[in-house]
Amino acid sequence: CYCDGESKILCTSWNMAINNTTSAKRGCLNFFNIFRYLILWHVITIFGMELSSIELRYLVNEIRNRVIDASSGYYVSSINAITKNSLFLKLHHPMQEDIMFVLSTRGIWITRLKFKPVEDNSLENISQKELERAKLESIEQVGSERIVSLKFRHPDGKIRIVIGEFFGEGNVIICNESMQIVGILHPIRVRHR
Repeated sequence: CYCDGESKILCTSWNMAINNTTSAKRGCLNFFNIFRYLILWHVITIFGMELSSIELRYLVNEIRNRVIDASSGYYVSSINAITKNSLFLKLHHPMQEDIMFVLSTRGIWITRLKFKPVEDNSLENISQKELERAKLESIEQVGSERIVSLKFRHPDGKIRIVIGEFFGEGNVIICNESMQIVGILHPIRVRHR
């Protein structure tokens, strides 16, 4: 199987993969993982479908199990924009494999894919300044809501809390330890305030 290096989903033996033949199994081991992540990406971002509370609970538990419970040494090594509504976070651990995840207005999930920026994101610079080098201490779903809270701690003790809202237009908010907003992706303009 030959997979094009630029788009990773083009595969000359697509029919063999569908028919589940032996050569497709040997040649395209990563193809199915890439395809699964791309389907999730397209369903959530392109078609505008929203995650349910139950699906979000599963994703939060998966991230917690891989990042927090496994070891407390994961820190944010880089943050890059993918689209105007999504960020790509790479977490590094000195002894274990790096973990990458996408934080979007549509959801949060672990990925093995590296994404190139498609659009500018107004939160990219603020999130790099406020979150890079910080250790991810906790991730929680707020009750049964489609809201996630991620708590980061810098080596100097500074705490940052990232709130992801995954309903309606969605939003990503960075707060300090007093819950004052440091950065917000989609600010709400109210006339009377």
